[in-house]
Amino acid sequence: MLNSAKCLFKYSGPTSYALQNLKEGTLFCQHYAAYNDPFEYWARIIEGMPDSEREPDRFIAAIRAWGFDVSIIEEARVDFLIKEHFFEYFNECQDYVPPFDVMREGMRIACFSSEQDSLLLWSHYGDGLRGFCVEFDENSLTNSEPKGDFLDVAYLNSPPKS
Repeated sequence: MLNSAKCLFKYSGPTSYALQNLKEGTLFCQHYAAYNDPFEYWARIIEGMPDSEREPDRFIAAIRAWGFDVSIIEEARVDFLIKEHFFEYFNECQDYVPPFDVMREGMRIACFSSEQDSLLLWSHYGDGLRGFCVEFDENSLTNSEPKGDFLDVAYLNSPPKS
């Protein structure tokens, strides 16, 4: 096992494509539409100015992205600079809205597990225990090119409400 803060495991069946990727040191990442569950890449893009009353977490995230070191909504509400320039800042940001649909179409996803000994994962992704499991160091993957981000999966019983 790697000596790292966090190890990630990738299960694969013994297909020629998976073995070729292993030989070449290639990590396959696929388009979200290729996954077999329509909710596996459920994303909701929220646009517009966040309301500090109705969306305090989103408001704080936006303020932090702006460069302010606030962690609770009460701090943001009493900060003079935030109160003074909030509308000006967010109105200016409206002119720079990233093309989320284009960005999403260009994204590719690879799934990892934090478990190396899960019978369910070996059965499903490791082709009924006939495949293999590769261990990755998250820090090494994070610092490699092309740049990637890692997010933990949030399992829900139903899709998020719009």
